[in-house]
Amino acid sequence: MRRIGFSLVLALQCFMLHSQENMGIANSNYAPANTIFLNPSSSADSKAFIDFNIVGASTYVLNDYAYFNSNLLAISREGAAGNETEPLYDRGGAPYSAYVDVQIHGPSLSVSYGKFGGGLFMNLRSVTSVSGVPAHLANHAENGFDFEDQLGNEYTTSNANIGSLSWLEYGANFSYIISQSGRDMYTLGGNLKYLNGLAGAGLNVQKWNYQVQNDSVLNSFEFAGEYGLPNISSDQEGASGILGNGSGLGLDLGFTYKKMKKSAQGYLPHAAGQCKLKDYQYKFGVSLLDVGRSSG
Repeated sequence: MRRIGFSLVLALQCFMLHSQENMGIANSNYAPANTIFLNPSSSADSKAFIDFNIVGASTYVLNDYAYFNSNLLAISREGAAGNETEPLYDRGGAPYSAYVDVQIHGPSLSVSYGKFGGGLFMNLRSVTSVSGVPAHLANHAENGFDFEDQLGNEYTTSNANIGSLSWLEYGANFSYIISQSGRDMYTLGGNLKYLNGLAGAGLNVQKWNYQVQNDSVLNSFEFAGEYGLPNISSDQEGASGILGNGSGLGLDLGFTYKKMKKSAQGYLPHAAGQCKLKDYQYKFGVSLLDVGRSSG
């Protein structure tokens, strides 16, 4: 095992594509200070002329092991009535994976005027991903280390990964309506971010043989893998305390197409003499998020 730098922890993150991540206010037409993190082009033609956010938070969790048959609203109603909703488990889907994205949104400002949109923002981000989790480890995660069905048995874990990163980002957003033809309107946008690493860790398990005797004794017979940690002490060479764990740049790109209900020709949202905003019939967007690198 060897110690590696903060930037190399990124290599241990699993790569995922999801078409419905971070739903809710992230698709609002009236909150561009939030929607630009899902699609940077959303600040142009926003229903809000100026949007100012003081503080906020969001959490997104994905896994392929535990799930609920009911939606969160139904679960909340059951909880309010004093009824607990138990999760269900996919017993035959190993190896399992999970992804958690937590954001604390600091002060941010977004402005839409004419064909332009833009603003400034700052966020605290924390992302964790896990992959390659075998069924026996998932069982311990569900039932604890006193799970009697597995006590005293020897198990092998291979090709499992866990990575976690936390960082601050300060950025600027810019978007522009690039084309208006008939009822068709096209918008491009981007976020340019300065990244300041706070903490990170990564573990790649190539092979691990273990045995759980009881809830307080775990025997590890063989382990092969590698881990990564940042410099966390300010007295180490190249480190400078909590804000000294690497810095870099990040980039988000977004595109939106809207089919307007009426002609978009000459339409300049929020511009002088055009206070009435035009509605769209439908829209779709494509984004490329969190492209960049932080290194110490």
